[in-house]
Amino acid sequence: MARDKTYVNAICRSRESTLLGGDKLSRLLDSDYADCLRLLGEWGYQVEGEDYRTAISTEREKLVQFVKDFAPTDETLCWVLDSYDFFNAEVSTRNAHLEGIELPYLPEGKVKVEEIRKAVAGDKSDTPDYLAKPIKEAVGLYQEDKATGAKISTLFADAYYGHLLSYVRTRVLKRLIQAEIDGKNLSVAIRSGEEEPLFLEGGTLGKEDLRFITKADRAKVERKFAYDPIGGLIRKALAAKEGKEQLVAFEKEAGSFGLRSLESKRYESEGILPFVLYFLYKSAEIDNVRVVMAGKRSGADRDNIKARLKIGYGF
Repeated sequence: MARDKTYVNAICRSRESTLLGGDKLSRLLDSDYADCLRLLGEWGYQVEGEDYRTAISTEREKLVQFVKDFAPTDETLCWVLDSYDFFNAEVSTRNAHLEGIELPYLPEGKVKVEEIRKAVAGDKSDTPDYLAKPIKEAVGLYQEDKATGAKISTLFADAYYGHLLSYVRTRVLKRLIQAEIDGKNLSVAIRSGEEEPLFLEGGTLGKEDLRFITKADRAKVERKFAYDPIGGLIRKALAAKEGKEQLVAFEKEAGSFGLRSLESKRYESEGILPFVLYFLYKSAEIDNVRVVMAGKRSGADRDNIKARLKIGYGF
C-alpha cells in the first residue's frame, strides 16, 4: 500500500487546526464538569448525556478510521493498528483471568476482538502468530499462578515492540519507537528501587546503561549523557529520586518522550512525518481530555490534573 504523501500530508496539516491546543485545555482545566462537556461538544466531540467516556471512545474510533483511510505506507498503518491489537490482546487476557474485572477495549486494529478472545480461550482463531504467541505465554503465567500486572504488561509490550522493529525500516519511525522504549525502561528503572527492573528490548539504552543511571554518582551520569538526545530525560529521572513532585514530572516527560523526540521536525512537510505527528498529537489530545474529565468527575484539583497531562499540540 502506498498513498500520495503530498495529499496525505496536506490533509494532516489541515487537521492540525482542529486539535485542542494549550488554550482549550486550559479552559477545560478552569471549568467544572458540566461546562467541560459543553465545551467538548462545541469543539467537535460527540458528547451524549453526562458520561464523557462515550465521547472519548467515539473520538478514538474516528482516529483509527482516519489512519485506515490515510496512512501513507504499510509501516505507518501497521504501527498504529498493531498497537491497538496488542492492547486488546492484553485486555482480553486480563479480563479472562481476573475475577470481577472487565477492562474496556480500544477500537479494533487489524484483528477482530472476537478472534483475540478465541485465542485467549485456546480455541481455533485467525489471530496471527505474532499476537497469538504472547497471548499463549500470558495465559500460561496465569495458569501457573505466576502472573503479575507488571509481568503481563511487559510481556505484551516486549512482543509489540519486537514485532514493530522486525518490519519498520523508515528511520524516523524506528527512532520514535526506540525513544518510546527508552522512556518506558527508564521510568521502570527509576521506580524499581533495589529490585532488578523488567526490561524492554530494542531501545538505545541497555541494561548496563540503566544500572549505571540508577546506581552511579549523579554527576558521573550527567557527564556521560550530557550530549545524548536522552540526556534531558535522564536528568529529570535523577531528580525524580528526590521527591514525589519530581517523579510526576519525570513520568509525564517519559510518557511523552517519543513525541518530544520529533518536535524539532514539527514543521517538516515531506515523507511520513506529518502523518506521524498528527497521529501522536491527536492521541495525546484524547488521552489528555480523558485525564481532565476523569479528574473533574472525581473532584481532583486543577494542579493535580494538569501535572498528569501529556505533552501535546501547543501544550
